[in-house]
Amino acid sequence: YSSFCWHTEDNWLSSISYNHVGKPKSWWGVPSSCYDKFAEVMQKTVAGATPSLVHGLVTQIPPAVLRANGVSVYHAVQNAGEFIVTWERSYHCGFNHGFNVAEAVNIALPSWFSFGREAEEDYAVTGRAPAFCQIELLDKVLRGLKANTLNLSKGLRARYTEEYATAKDQELQRRAKLAESLKTVQHADLHCKTLHELVGAETLDEDIEANEYFECEYCHCSCVWSVVLLKDTKQSKPKFSCTKHYNLILDKLENSSEWTSLLVTTTIGEMAPLCTNGTPRSPVSLPPTPTHPSGAQSPAVASPVALSSAPLAVC
Repeated sequence: YSSFCWHTEDNWLSSISYNHVGKPKSWWGVPSSCYDKFAEVMQKTVAGATPSLVHGLVTQIPPAVLRANGVSVYHAVQNAGEFIVTWERSYHCGFNHGFNVAEAVNIALPSWFSFGREAEEDYAVTGRAPAFCQIELLDKVLRGLKANTLNLSKGLRARYTEEYATAKDQELQRRAKLAESLKTVQHADLHCKTLHELVGAETLDEDIEANEYFECEYCHCSCVWSVVLLKDTKQSKPKFSCTKHYNLILDKLENSSEWTSLLVTTTIGEMAPLCTNGTPRSPVSLPPTPTHPSGAQSPAVASPVALSSAPLAVC
């Protein structure tokens, strides 16, 4: 027998689990609409709980306790030959009734994009690094589409293109605001091979040099298009920030007035060209920088669902 504690999938992705052979698996799931309520119950129920506790996959709360506190909980039993799907931002846990052979994979449905953006902000608040950066994913997919090395359906291609265009518009707006306030802007290749030229080899760690991109010290996302470098007069290790979280990092620095900031950007032409379908888009306005995720809307179906012709017990 073994169990898996309450958790959401990395970056709030959906998942598909398949039980190949062996004993059943029992699942309990909480819909995305109860995400915040679940966190409240955990804080109230578990002694010494912190917002990052659930990321450790070490916490079990009885479903009866959750239900008693207004959290919707669904139950399913997965037999051999059956699938279980968990939706975006849905907490789930369970246990194996005995030996079995199962496997699982994460999937990014078109409905995931808004959840993925909020997941990165939620992780930043709790200090967790995302499994991957959504902007980096979009950038690589669009470059693959342009080079004809990826083959996506027409609908999915249009969705990736629209998401990329929105992210690019917002990035350029943030970049313009920072450029106006910092007054120091430089265009460069943002891969880490230029770190020596920008901040000096003596201030860098070897692990930073090995990374493909700069990483924001607040949200731990890759700075694919722009990065703000913060240096002080004491030759301390430089700080790196994305355009979204620069002010949050600066506010935490001691003697922040002694730090100078340089905004380094790729040129617009170096950003992945868009694969447009000729349909004009409305201008995208820049949303306020969030200090804490506001919560995404739940998908139409938010409880675990077994994809099988066999009957499914749900309570």
